[in-house]
Amino acid sequence: MYLKDLPQLCEDAQQPIAEAIVTEISFLQQSMTRLKAHVSEYGTVEYITRAGQPRYVESSAYKSYLTSISRYATLCKQLAALLPDAAAEEMDELDKFLAEAE
Repeated sequence: MYLKDLPQLCEDAQQPIAEAIVTEISFLQQSMTRLKAHVSEYGTVEYITRAGQPRYVESSAYKSYLTSISRYATLCKQLAALLPDAAAEEMDELDKFLAEAE
């Protein structure tokens, strides 16, 4: 089953909400793929100079990636809450897989 098919499993009144959540999840997946590629290529820290003081800081791409993961997980939980119990169990398995991958 594909992510785009999950809203059809929800009650009729909740389908528009589920579709909006799926749209956001899809966007975050694409964004995280690009951010992850950037972090893989350039690393998690940047060398910057502010007010004449050079230093290393956490890269903005890495910060965005970490924020996106958190929002992604929240959206997955919201979507799972809208699904019938059997489909929600599948989403829980997805959450476990994602947690192990981090």
